[in-house]
Order: sequence, then C-alpha cells, then structure tokens
Amino acid sequence: MPALFRRLPLPSPSLPLLLALLLGDVQAQPQQPPTPAAAALAGHDHAHGPDAGKGARPPAAPRAWTRYPLLQVQAGGERGSVNVRALNLPDASLRLLAPESTAESPVTAPATTLGPAGALLRPPSGQGNYHWLSARSETPEAVTVAGTAHYFPNPGPSPTGLLLLRKSELEIVPQPLPREHAAYRESEKWNFLVRFNGQALAGKDVVLETESGSRVRATTNSVGMATVVFPRDTRDTPAAGSHRPAAARFVLAVEHEADGRRYLTAFNHVYRKDPDRERSLGAGAGFLLLGMLGALPLLRRRAGENADATPPGAGHV
Repeated sequence: MPALFRRLPLPSPSLPLLLALLLGDVQAQPQQPPTPAAAALAGHDHAHGPDAGKGARPPAAPRAWTRYPLLQVQAGGERGSVNVRALNLPDASLRLLAPESTAESPVTAPATTLGPAGALLRPPSGQGNYHWLSARSETPEAVTVAGTAHYFPNPGPSPTGLLLLRKSELEIVPQPLPREHAAYRESEKWNFLVRFNGQALAGKDVVLETESGSRVRATTNSVGMATVVFPRDTRDTPAAGSHRPAAARFVLAVEHEADGRRYLTAFNHVYRKDPDRERSLGAGAGFLLLGMLGALPLLRRRAGENADATPPGAGHV
C-alpha cells in the first residue's frame, strides 16, 4: 500500500541562513522618532574656528515640550554671538554674566527684553568658557526665572566663582558644570544646589523633565543639595559628521513661597546618550550569534541521527 505517513529527516540549517535571520532581525527593529536637535539649546556643543556662526539660519521656533520656563541658545548670525529665546516666559528681561564676575564687580552684557525673535548676545569681555544666562519675569505676586550656562569657545577663567554668585532669589546651581568636551550623560548622578536669598533650602522637591517625556523628582538634603540621575531615554542619532553621542534637552525646576510671593526657577541644559547602550546591544547580538554558530554541529548531528533511525520500508503498511 502507498505510504500514509513518512518520517522526514530534519533539514540542516546553513550558516548564511542563520546570519541572515540574525542580522535581519537586528536591522528590522523600528527606529525611535528623533527628538529635535539638542545643539539648538543651551549646551556644550560649540563651534570652533574663526567662521563659527557665519551664515547661520534663523533659529526655529521653540517647541513646547515642558510647561516650565527655559532658554534656547543658538549660534547667532555674527561671529562669536548667540541668539537667545525664551519659552514659557513672556515679557522677560535677559541678563548675561561673564565667568570673571565677582559680587563687587559683575561683568555683564546690557540687559535686554526678550521679544519673539529673541536677542543677540556676545561675551561682554571677549573671554570664553561658561557664561550664565538668565531671563526674569515678575509681577507683584510671582517671580519666574529661567537660567542656563552657555559655553563660549575662547579661553576664559573657570566658572567656579560664577556659580557661587547670587543671581536671583530662588536658584538652582549646578555643582559643578561639566568640563569642556564633557557633558551630562544618561545614568550619571549630578548634584544641584537649591538656595533662596543665598541660603540652602532643605526638603525641597526638584522636578526633572526631559524632552523625551521622562519626569523625575528629587528632594534636597539638609544642605540644599539634590542628586539627579539622568534617565536612559535619548532617542536621537548624532548629526551627520558629528563625533558626539546623541543628546536630549532637560529642565530642572523648583518652586517656593515667601512673604506672600510665589517663586519658580528653572535650569535647562542638555544630556547625552550613554555610549554603553550601543556597546551593550552589539555585545548581546555577538553572543547570540556565537551561540547559534555553536549549535550548528549539534543540529546537524541530530538531523543525521533522525535520517539513520528510519528503517527500510518504514511508513509502508
């Protein structure tokens, strides 16, 4: 009688097929939608050379990814200048403080009112390193301040003294700022001092929001220090030709009430992707590939055993 059932030998998988399946699976992973270019915000990306900032396009309108006030800083149309715009802070006055400033002798650019197009600023003394930018809006009932630190590429004094200076009633002070060519990074812990009228504020909640959608809360300790861990949530890929990891924007905010007045202060900057994220993915894919290659001889041996175990005439009734 014809065979009704027949035991078929297990086909032996090929190396090219396994490679195609593995690599195809890795490449088929959907790409996350990119966040806006973080270099458009106050950050550590700065141009070098005499033509830095020449021919720069007008800055794009800020995108409201947070309700807190923040500053957007981009290269200006003139060499050595920056264009500063405020978000969530109408009718604000802008102030730039140079790193060589002291309490007795602050070095500042002339204060200016921020309109829809922003304001064009350059270092008041021509020196580089971090400068402090702050925008302020106030009414009899409330004071709102947005601050950031922007790095100008020329040589200049350390910003340590600049951070110690009192710049507003309620402050968020980085302790410290990242060094040149360094940055805040995912998974890293950074300290920020919260003070009011120069005195540390204990037990204050500090809110961290990122443009990727994360929201984290930290509380200041007895000396007014809040420790923030940056989330692993950046989605950007680096710009073409850039050697820097992808980055995202963040804002820290704190609120306080005193003498019948409400105070809201925010500090914004950028943080970068943890390079180990990419290395971990590559290492995991490599180990998976090695495991599959190691299983090839076993699969082939089992396929051969299955074929040898089929007796002559098997499957015939």
